[in-house]
Amino acid sequence: MIEFVDVNRLPDPDTVWSEIVAASPTAWIWSSRSVHMFRVEYLVSAGQQYQDLSFVALENGIPIGLAPVIVHSSQTGTRSRRDACYPGAPLPWPSLRAGQETDVEKRVLDEIERRVVEAGAEKIGLMLEAPGDTADLSLHFERMVRERGFVDSSFESHLVSVAPDFLPSIRPKYRQNIRKHRGSYDIMVLSGADISPEIVERYMHLHVKDSGGQHRGPSTYDKQFDILRLGEGFCVAAYRKGADRIVGMLMIWSMKGAAYDASVAVDPEFQHESVSNLLKLEAIEEMARRGVGTYELGQALSAPEYLSQPTEKNYGISFFKDGWSRGARRIVHVAEKYYDWKRLSADWQEKLESLTEHFRLQK
Repeated sequence: MIEFVDVNRLPDPDTVWSEIVAASPTAWIWSSRSVHMFRVEYLVSAGQQYQDLSFVALENGIPIGLAPVIVHSSQTGTRSRRDACYPGAPLPWPSLRAGQETDVEKRVLDEIERRVVEAGAEKIGLMLEAPGDTADLSLHFERMVRERGFVDSSFESHLVSVAPDFLPSIRPKYRQNIRKHRGSYDIMVLSGADISPEIVERYMHLHVKDSGGQHRGPSTYDKQFDILRLGEGFCVAAYRKGADRIVGMLMIWSMKGAAYDASVAVDPEFQHESVSNLLKLEAIEEMARRGVGTYELGQALSAPEYLSQPTEKNYGISFFKDGWSRGARRIVHVAEKYYDWKRLSADWQEKLESLTEHFRLQK
């Protein structure tokens, strides 16, 4: 017999959550309890209304599945939205212990949809991405999308195959800049107990300076570094010798032998010294030391499409990442579904207006 129980009703939610993620072949960093709590803190800090509807599936009292579920409200101008997703990211696909049958997954997905519809969600996003090769997931994902009336919103992401002697494989210009500026920096790797309150504060100040403003509260940075304190990643810091301070930091999330490029901040005063390249090379070398096999850098962007017209800044970021991945990519499987016609209509009106501007058409 299978029953569903809210995570917040469990006597030890952190342990149960982590055990299911560890035992699930398809669960990766996106399903982590610490990443979930960081994203919840983001909502709290932003003052956004939300419901945490996360639950576990029990079979004869034994936890066999996990579904992290958030429904939150947001406001952009005069438009309000209510989504089943994290801020700016889909929910992770439900995690099932190895050996569970597909019908269990279907029942968990049924329960996810029941909960989010009951909570008034207008749209849901779910992401299926395992730590290793995701190619084997494609057929299963496509079948589930068809059966459940979702649409496929998958995208490609830059991917690095980690190797100890990685420098010769990157873009030649990057190698030249690294050799030019490496002597001016001490590069440090920080994790676990190394993450002091001073390190968190330094990263926050760098992030604010790099992004041009404070866009989230201080508590979110502390939760973000909790991920590293709990052993699910590390941070690389670049200390500028002449300036006597840390001027760049790169945060890496890592689980099950795979890593993700989570966040970076560089003091604009020193960006011309290829600090980002110094950080990334040290991060890859640290991954090799830790036995990490793959390193995902984020979405690859090549050209405008009908549903997306990236900015030149977006293309520049993707170009920078391709200098490390050198054309290697992986599919990130994302499924979406609307539950409200007015919301669907409003979203597509925004897409139409964006296309109209892209084509420079007169209304």
